[in-house]
Amino acid sequence: MDKKKQERIADLAMSAFFEEVAKHYPEVTTGDFPPCAHSDLLSACEDALSTWLEWNHPDSDYFNDED
Repeated sequence: MDKKKQERIADLAMSAFFEEVAKHYPEVTTGDFPPCAHSDLLSACEDALSTWLEWNHPDSDYFNDED
């Protein structure tokens, strides 16, 4: 599957996560997040997306395993 597409989607998902968080904390007026934590979170989002695709996408090996 397209790795660049997955990276873009993970980044969009991470942005949506923080938009939702910000809605519930209106008293927070900044959006600071440490670069190392950003990298870790993005990696976790990419891993989660990859796992989700593996289990759900019709073209994944999970669905095409002939054993």
